[in-house]
Amino acid sequence: MFGNICSGRAIVNTPDNFGLQGDAPSNPELLDFLATQFIEQGWSTKKLIRSIMLSSAYQMSNQHNPAAYAKDPDNRLVWRMSRKRLEAEAFRDAILAVSGQLESVRGGPALQATNNNNPPIIDGTTPIPQSARRSVYLPTLRNNLDDLFLVFDFPDPHTTSGKRHVTSAATQALYVMNSPFVQDQAKAWAQRLEKMTNLDDYGRVTRAFIEAFAREPSQSELLRSKAFLNEFIEAAASKEPDANARRQLAWQSLCQALIASAEFRYLN
Repeated sequence: MFGNICSGRAIVNTPDNFGLQGDAPSNPELLDFLATQFIEQGWSTKKLIRSIMLSSAYQMSNQHNPAAYAKDPDNRLVWRMSRKRLEAEAFRDAILAVSGQLESVRGGPALQATNNNNPPIIDGTTPIPQSARRSVYLPTLRNNLDDLFLVFDFPDPHTTSGKRHVTSAATQALYVMNSPFVQDQAKAWAQRLEKMTNLDDYGRVTRAFIEAFAREPSQSELLRSKAFLNEFIEAAASKEPDANARRQLAWQSLCQALIASAEFRYLN
């Protein structure tokens, strides 16, 4: 658990196989220490997680250290915090959050009731109704997973899985480019930014970067984003005569580009 939290890799990297055919622990002394502490604290998972999160290893930055990298390039001994890619559920929630559509209500049914006050009927073939609830509340149907989950390494619900695979495939980029869900959320995000009448375009770009990446854009990013908007609006003039519609499409495209960026899906 300790290594998995800090570096994205567990102390034993084969959680489905702790036998002789599995990997040896990267730090057996640390594994023994945590196991002993776990027992002494009454087998409390909460106390174990608390001690891990208060450790210096957990509080490390992801700053590169050439000397440490030369000795341990895979970060098996946890000399830094590894960059983490959002899991499928967190990625979906992040998209809904920036669009302003995420429902933060806790508990209750995952899906809205129908007109007769009954929950929607869901089987293995009927598409799951769209919901803005957090992904943790969505039903997981073995033969009818959401497209986003299928593309972004959601575990196979037909079997148990000790850890998730992390892949980079062309289908992931294509999904973000063509998915109606992503396009709709990018549109909602753009509309929300446009309603911020107290900001000019530079201010809206800055706000978009803060919401997407938790940082302000560099001067270069700010200028390039504004140039993108101007070029998009100009290029769309031949197909869309309405100036407001062109502007809306430009902002929607910029928001979708931010969602599609690697920085949006990675935590530093």
